[in-house]
Amino acid sequence: MRSYTNLLVEGEYKPEDDKISVVVHDQLSYTNLPESILRDVEERRESLIYNDAFSETQFVNDPYIVKHQPKSMVCMPLINQNKTIAIIYLENNRMSGVFTKERMRIINLLSREMVFSLENASLYSELERSEEQYRELVNHMQDGIFITQDKKCKYVNAALAQMLGYELEEMLEQPFEIFVSPADRTNVMDYYERRIEGKKAPHEYETRLLHKDGKREVIVMHQVTLINYMKKPAIQGTVKDITERKKAEEELRRHKDHLEELVKERTKELELNNEELNKYIHLIEKISITDELTGLYNRRYFNKIFKEAVDKAGKSKEYLTYIMLDIDYYKKYNDTYGHYEGDNVLRRLGETIRALAGQAAGYVFRLGGEEFGIIVNGFTPMQSFEYAEGIRRHIENLQIEHATSLLFKIITVSVGVVTVCVDDLNEEDIYKLADDALYQSKANGRNCVTLMER
Repeated sequence: MRSYTNLLVEGEYKPEDDKISVVVHDQLSYTNLPESILRDVEERRESLIYNDAFSETQFVNDPYIVKHQPKSMVCMPLINQNKTIAIIYLENNRMSGVFTKERMRIINLLSREMVFSLENASLYSELERSEEQYRELVNHMQDGIFITQDKKCKYVNAALAQMLGYELEEMLEQPFEIFVSPADRTNVMDYYERRIEGKKAPHEYETRLLHKDGKREVIVMHQVTLINYMKKPAIQGTVKDITERKKAEEELRRHKDHLEELVKERTKELELNNEELNKYIHLIEKISITDELTGLYNRRYFNKIFKEAVDKAGKSKEYLTYIMLDIDYYKKYNDTYGHYEGDNVLRRLGETIRALAGQAAGYVFRLGGEEFGIIVNGFTPMQSFEYAEGIRRHIENLQIEHATSLLFKIITVSVGVVTVCVDDLNEEDIYKLADDALYQSKANGRNCVTLMER
């Protein structure tokens, strides 16, 4: 990170531990980096992406590359207001081609969030430094001292005279009010008279004094008290010049207002960015559980849902039905009509099964190849058999030509059905029962339904 300090944040994910470790280093003392790649990205301000960094990159002689031989690699600058504020370096030592176009979109979105976060942190740090400078300024101010009697200056110190641009002699025996700003003169002199008369008046207040040039005003904090001077009542006071402090406060206020506006803008941008990022996350989640060819749920999602369905049925004591379908002589169809037409058959059957499963609030999956699975709750064994038979008939009625089908000359399916009260069964037991039922349907001549009960 390029800021007031040179920091390096290192993160490593180990699949065997399923854990991310994060370490912060001082970049000046940390050498385990691909320096030539980082310098190139910083100088050219362009991202580098390699599918196999050790064989593709021009930096094969970099000591880090030689030592670690990374495969997939991406190195990209984080740029804000035309300045490089940080550099991201990611690598995968196990697989080539990891950083796909879709993943780079996610990385770019996350990097934008990092830019905004780093900028906000920098702005807050700048504010803290401004406040530090302001405190140092206040601590080094010198106070003026005066004594007034009969409304005239009887004593002033050099600091007060210098503050207002006078020589000491020029202020002595002069009416005190001429050194007070006309706008504040009435109030200050009223406080003076009340204090001399022993009446209540503030001991500390802010006011403005007039500089000798008659144009500038000095903002001061008065601290005053009634004393006996030369055997007569007098006012003794200290004057703290707070002009620079007031300017600093005003500047600080403007700076804070500006910072708050910037934070609001960045927060709004982050919210929009998060919305876009969430869309991609939802899309990736959907892709991860969906079979690309048919649009049905995939085997990975089946494993999750099947276990949940078995657990739920076990607790509710209701029937659970699992149906397996396999396309008859599908390999022969592929060999005769080609894989393109074979894929079309999978899509049409997937659409048909999904529509029928939706009517029963069931889940439908492509388990692999030409095999499909359906999970339904609440059907009795007979209802399950009739439901599965209805699916078989719908597929048969599609009348998709299959000239090399040994028996039917059209696309058909063999179906295995198991309907159980779960009790002590687990998902492996139920899956095997349905698989055995499917095997029995094939043994019975295919294009039929076999119900397995327990």
